[in-house]
Amino acid sequence: MSECGWIDLYYGDESRASLQPCVPYAWQFKDEEVFMPSDKGMGVNCFALLSRANDCRCHHQKRH
Repeated sequence: MSECGWIDLYYGDESRASLQPCVPYAWQFKDEEVFMPSDKGMGVNCFALLSRANDCRCHHQKRH
């Protein structure tokens, strides 16, 4: 439908970048402690819509 020009079709995705990582899983050796160093600080939330014709609509917001 978008190829025929009947609708504008966009794909959406979101992400967050931060100095304080969120690691839901990790690979480690049997006797190794799982460790991910982090620093507290600001983060950036990003949301974007992208069309097949590479038209991008994005929004970002800084968070403390």
